Amino acid sequence: MAAAFSDAKNHAFTLVVDCPVYVHVGSDISRPIFVEDGTSVRFVGNGLFITDNVFIPTWVIANSSQIDLRDWRVKYIGQLPVDPDTKGYVANGTFVPMKGKYQPAGAFHDMILTPWLTANRGIRFDRTSGTVTSPWPGPTGTSAVFYILGTTNSVKIDGMKIFVPERADGAHFVPVCFLTTVGFKSNQVITAAVPIDANSAALPSEIEVSNLELDGTYMGWLGSLKSSHFRNIRSFRYGDLQDDEGENVGGVGKWFAPPHLFYITSPKFNDLRNSHLEISGVLDWGQRVGVARDKHDANRSGYALSLKISASDSSVKDYTSYRPDGLLDLLPSERLVIDGLRGAYDSSFLNNIYPAVRFPVGPYHNVIIENVEVEDRAQKATIAPIGGILDANSSNVTLRNVNAVLHSPATAAARLPVFLGENHSIEIRIESN
Repeated sequence: MAAAFSDAKNHAFTLVVDCPVYVHVGSDISRPIFVEDGTSVRFVGNGLFITDNVFIPTWVIANSSQIDLRDWRVKYIGQLPVDPDTKGYVANGTFVPMKGKYQPAGAFHDMILTPWLTANRGIRFDRTSGTVTSPWPGPTGTSAVFYILGTTNSVKIDGMKIFVPERADGAHFVPVCFLTTVGFKSNQVITAAVPIDANSAALPSEIEVSNLELDGTYMGWLGSLKSSHFRNIRSFRYGDLQDDEGENVGGVGKWFAPPHLFYITSPKFNDLRNSHLEISGVLDWGQRVGVARDKHDANRSGYALSLKISASDSSVKDYTSYRPDGLLDLLPSERLVIDGLRGAYDSSFLNNIYPAVRFPVGPYHNVIIENVEVEDRAQKATIAPIGGILDANSSNVTLRNVNAVLHSPATAAARLPVFLGENHSIEIRIESN
């Protein structure tokens, strides 16, 4: 299959998949498929990819452009282990013992991806002044089915379905469907002294995703990107990393990142920020498999709500979620509009720790959240559905036409939140029945 993708590059032809194909990856770092410029792949008839990547991706799109993926059907049959120490990794079919943890992820990143960038993208990693590799996205990120990085642009994904078998339990869900992350630009020398910023690195851009359907996932779309659009997204079953007995939720030590349908996270590098994003027409049915990872308020590590986002000059419109975990975590953002956030959650499922809409870390500037309808389905609500802003540096946040319905609420649950900062306009209505 890797040869077929290679032959199709540079617009040589459209690769048509009309039958089931097993793309066996597992934890063998030699098996991920790199997708080059000008690759088009279309599914017809009984076209199906079956994959099983563990800690490493199945497909890698690194500094590539003009990729067209139409009507894909991807069936995931792998299992991410809850113990991050796999004792080693596989290379060309041979198990290689190695101490530490996340061994396949680290080995793929350092031994496959980084050298590939040198051989195919002209990025020379000069280690005379210290160790340097392609920027590390973490073991959650490397577990993605699609690993997209760097200057990758002009990618169209339309009509794709990523799913697990109908009877798959929560231990066998897709760890991450897509990762978009920072990567070094092509044709340069990188030393340990080179900062990761807009001069040396880039975020994927011009990613157009439409009519995407996910069923049986932990993380849907993870990472950072710009100038991209998501339209008509559907999600069904979801959960959190767990073992076959439904225990060790989040992994041993809760090493796996809290899952979301969208986790658009802030890059930790200068001048690289999520911007000009549009997300519209999302329906997250919220069919939860498994239990919440946090049982008590102490030692919390996050939860699997639907949308977690940090962005500027961006918009989210007509977003509906029925995840019992919640609807929205807003990360540092500016000039962001969220219009039409609707759905329901269950604060009792979350052990009464988290609200439906939260502002965990700021600052926020010139943010508008309007036309919100949310219901807490807990029989007796004990926590407020809308969290407050505790970052005093925030400014010009508007919450308009925000409505929440609670059942038999405690006094604290019906109390309006506190919003620190300046020039906010807050309109929240909490009803009880």
